[in-house]
Amino acid sequence: FFFREKHGACYKEIFEMLIPMNKMVPAMWDRVDLRRAFWPSFLRFLSSGCHGSGEFSYLALMPFLSTIPAQAWERSLDGEGRRWKVILETFESLFAGLIGLRDGGGSRKLLKLGGECIAECFHFFALSLEQTSPLYLEGGSPVFDSVEAMTEAFVKDFLKGVLWPSIFPPGSSASQSLTSLGQSIWNKVCTSLAAAGTPGDERKAGLLRLLTSGMRAYVLEAFGARSGEEEARLASFLRGLRPREAVAESVVSPLILHLVARVEEGAHFGDEATAQCLTS
Repeated sequence: FFFREKHGACYKEIFEMLIPMNKMVPAMWDRVDLRRAFWPSFLRFLSSGCHGSGEFSYLALMPFLSTIPAQAWERSLDGEGRRWKVILETFESLFAGLIGLRDGGGSRKLLKLGGECIAECFHFFALSLEQTSPLYLEGGSPVFDSVEAMTEAFVKDFLKGVLWPSIFPPGSSASQSLTSLGQSIWNKVCTSLAAAGTPGDERKAGLLRLLTSGMRAYVLEAFGARSGEEEARLASFLRGLRPREAVAESVVSPLILHLVARVEEGAHFGDEATAQCLTS
C-alpha cells in the first residue's frame, strides 16, 4: 500500500492523489484490508516522522484523514476492544515521529508543523465523532446517550492515553525535553481551538472547557506524588502552562495559574499554603 514507500519525496504526489480519490472514489476502500494492509503501514509512516516528508505530509494529514469515507472508519473501529483504538494510535504514532525528529536534530519548523498537525487532527476527531457509527455502538448496543457524552469520553481518553503521558511522562529527568515538546503541543491544541472558535460556537467552547478541566484534574492527581523528582517535573510543567504571547489567559485554568505563582514563590507541594490553594 502507499504508505510502505520509504522514499520521502514520493509523498507529495501520494497525498495529492489520495485526497481527491477519497472524495471521488470512496468505494476503493472497500477492497482494502484496513487492519492488515493500511493501518500498520500508515502508523509506521507516522512513527518514522513521515519518512522525511514532514514539510508536506504534516500539512496533508488532516485533509487526508477527514476524507476517509465513513464505511472505512466503521470497519477500522468496530470490535477493536480499546475504544477509538486506531484514532489514539494515530496520535501516539505522530508523537513518536516528532520525538524521533527532535532527537535526530529536526528543524524547529518541522516540529512546529508536526505539533500543528496533532492539534488539527484532534479538533477534527473531537468535533466529528458522531459521523462514525461504531463510536455509538458496541455489539449493536448504544454506548453513549448523546454526542456530548461521547465527546467527553474521547477527550478523557486522549488526555489520559496520549497527551498527559507526553507532557508529564514517568521515568527519569532525562525525559525533560520530551515534556517540553508535550507542553508545546498542549498549547497548540488549546490556543488554536480558542482561535478557531467564535462567540456562537458552543461546541468548540465546550471542547476547550473539557480540555482545561481535564488537564486540571490530572494536575491535581499528580499533586499526590511526594518524591523530589516528581515534584520537580510537576513544577516545570506548571511553569510551562504560564500564558505567553500566543496563549490566551482564558485557555489556562485559573487554579493552575495560582499554583504556578505559588511554585515561583518557593512553595513546596506539602506546604499548608499550597494545600489551601488546592482546596480553594
